[in-house]
Amino acid sequence: MTGIPFVQDNGILSINGQQIALWGVDLLAPDQQCWQGDIAWGCGEDAMSALKHYVGNKTVECQIKQSAVNDMPALAQCFRFRGPKAQDIAEHLILKGWAIERTDVSGGQYYAAEQKAQTGKYGIWSSRFQTAQDWRDGLQRFVGEDPENKGDEDPAPPTEDWEQE
Repeated sequence: MTGIPFVQDNGILSINGQQIALWGVDLLAPDQQCWQGDIAWGCGEDAMSALKHYVGNKTVECQIKQSAVNDMPALAQCFRFRGPKAQDIAEHLILKGWAIERTDVSGGQYYAAEQKAQTGKYGIWSSRFQTAQDWRDGLQRFVGEDPENKGDEDPAPPTEDWEQE
């Protein structure tokens, strides 16, 4: 499927009326917050802005991995084109720290991108954060946090490198 998508506020792409969720990635909830020390910031809103900015008015090609079922959108690996070069949208979001990989879906395809984001403390990796599902479920479980050692150290502030391509 190819077209210029409309990015909904929940991160679902709409191309020619078909709803598509990005394959292999867990996007943050739009209202999700992350924490630096005791200060919350709108990481979900920033992540949606990054997706919308990256996709922009550009042609996207999506390869359907799983058809839509009931009210669930189709899962697809989607690519943005810059000249002849195809760029995986999910990989870009993971690399910039605005999403995490769903290894149960992707089989580790985005492992290197996520490691680079973690090491560089890009986007959400600069803070304490929950998975989108834990956020929606109200579970106070944080990614990478050892329950025995909560850590009082303040990480670096979030980077807004999504503006750079």
